[in-house]
Amino acid sequence: MCRVARLAAAFACLIALGACSAALEPILPTPRPTRTALPSPTLTHTPRLSPTPSPSPRPTLPPDISPTPLLGSVPTRPSQMPTATAPSLPISLMRVEYFTADVTAAAANEVITLYWSVQGVDVATIYRLEDSAEALVRGQAWRVPRSGSLRVAVRPNADGLARFVLVISNGVEEIAQEVRLTASCAETWFFAPAPSDAGCPTAPAVRSLAVYQPFERGAMFWLAESRTIYVLYADAEAPSWAAFADEFRDGQPESDPSLRAPEGRLQPIRGFGLVWRSREAVQRRLGWATAPESAFETEFQSGAAALFLRDREGKLVGLYGEGARWRSAP
Repeated sequence: MCRVARLAAAFACLIALGACSAALEPILPTPRPTRTALPSPTLTHTPRLSPTPSPSPRPTLPPDISPTPLLGSVPTRPSQMPTATAPSLPISLMRVEYFTADVTAAAANEVITLYWSVQGVDVATIYRLEDSAEALVRGQAWRVPRSGSLRVAVRPNADGLARFVLVISNGVEEIAQEVRLTASCAETWFFAPAPSDAGCPTAPAVRSLAVYQPFERGAMFWLAESRTIYVLYADAEAPSWAAFADEFRDGQPESDPSLRAPEGRLQPIRGFGLVWRSREAVQRRLGWATAPESAFETEFQSGAAALFLRDREGKLVGLYGEGARWRSAP
């Protein structure tokens, strides 16, 4: 009896619990996981990427602000830096008030008077302009006060003009002023027309015995009146011609027997031979003589820039400068 009562009470309790749990969600059982074999891993090389540094952006400063330097200070704007200006020289007070001559034309060797006046310096220099190989150069000089006069002789240049230049200087700059005069020749040339590039004759023409000899690359002339040997070269070297004193004297060997000329050629003798044998450059440039010496009568005359003579055929030979050039003309 007691057992039946217990069963009934337990049944009643079960019914009561079922009524209470009707509102609850049912709990579903979760299936148990199963083990699945994974494939064996394959080793592969994955390249490492090196990080590329990217510059950090710099802060932008306002236009009127500049970064502060570590040492010292700099101006905030380069455009505002002061610009160095070369110191300006004071305006020169030097000047030539006048420089002139008492004539505009004069004969060669005639004495003329130069006048001048300058400002800004205590002394000046007057130069005679003279011919040179390529241009006029300042030759004879006179130191003169700031004003005055000077008597000088006229010496024409090759172009027929006489030139003087007045020069003043303060050590920094120079001022020069030139005076030109037309110069007439006191002497006349022994031929016509007169050369325009030889200046005036310095002496009358002279008649003289002469000797001529041709060479492979030039010629030689001897003038008895001046006892001078002129060597004329026919090559492109310098000098174009040269003059030598005739140092041969009777009794000296006329030639060198150890030197044998090629067939058809000759060794020069006496004065020509002495110059030819004793000067290697003359021998090398002229070569051997191509014919014997020949004597003739000639006329020659010296000028300010050239010497002229007639050769044995009557042609006029001009020797210019100090070996600068020579030419032959009918």
